[in-house]
Amino acid sequence: MQHDDSATDYASRTTAVFLGVAIADALSFPLIDYSRRFLHVVPRSLTSEYTPHASGEHPIGQFSAETQSLLAVARAISDARGVDARTIAEFLVPLWRDLLVIAPDPSTSEAMQGLVRGVVSDEQSGLPEGRAESGALIRAVPVGIWLATEPESIAQASAAALRITHTDSRVLAAGAGIAAAVAFHMRREEWVLGDFLDCIADAASQFSPELAAAVEDFPRILSQSVRTAWEIIDSVLVDASYSPRPDGMSHYVVPTFLLAIYSFLKSPNDFAGATGRAIRLGGRMRTTASLTAALSASRLGRESLPEKLVDDLFCRAEVEEVARELATQHEASGLTPARSVVSKRVSTDLEPEEDGHS
Repeated sequence: MQHDDSATDYASRTTAVFLGVAIADALSFPLIDYSRRFLHVVPRSLTSEYTPHASGEHPIGQFSAETQSLLAVARAISDARGVDARTIAEFLVPLWRDLLVIAPDPSTSEAMQGLVRGVVSDEQSGLPEGRAESGALIRAVPVGIWLATEPESIAQASAAALRITHTDSRVLAAGAGIAAAVAFHMRREEWVLGDFLDCIADAASQFSPELAAAVEDFPRILSQSVRTAWEIIDSVLVDASYSPRPDGMSHYVVPTFLLAIYSFLKSPNDFAGATGRAIRLGGRMRTTASLTAALSASRLGRESLPEKLVDDLFCRAEVEEVARELATQHEASGLTPARSVVSKRVSTDLEPEEDGHS
């Protein structure tokens, strides 16, 4: 396959997404469970430098389970040259078996234990309907990158990657939406809000029409005050098992997914602003921040990432190596790289203050 500008752009954008997720993960990891109220009054930018972890056990710029899972799934896709659930499970298992995973989502660890012990297969390991935690969502990101030019395959491929640990329809819908959003940006389509939301909603609707309808409601949500927008999002698919936390995010997949889209859309031209807004949500905001970063970096590219954060990222070389290998295998597989289209700056009056601090 001829290596042209489209393939080069695809490789660069893939690296941008991987670095963006790792940066957001490393920024948010030390701040997990800090309250929304506290993070909103912190006067400094939360995206200018990495915060030391309070435990003292991790180096500055250390990413955690979000990025580790992203890299494992990407390696599996490269190895199989496609999205294969069994291969993905095989690449995830060592993280838990060898105690390498850092601060994983508890529900994901619960599901992974059966695989680690070898008592269930990847077809049996997923938590049942009703378990709607968000820990699996990051696995949708490399699926969207790989299938960027095959949008009709994205929802089911994403579901295959997520069902290893979570089978709930809301989780599958959110994963399909994230994969579709990343793919939309990788295709370098002219950015129109309605087209972007339709792409996400179409994918999510295969598993949850209610969640798809919430995505289509974003033009109204974006017109509201921040507090009202949060209230609208918290009212979507209310589940008594996951009551909204006044001090920040919970593990519930619905607000995790919707607030990632919201954070991106409030700062569509600013990686640091979008990611900082997600971090300031507080509580269990790490997944939301990582997904926000994926949406932003896939749209804006490598030049949008703050150089200091890239330089100070722990294990940066590993992240870049896995991203390059995924792009290389994508080209070698014969999949058509995303076409190059000039990505116009989004005209919006919704831009927040620096760092998403509003």
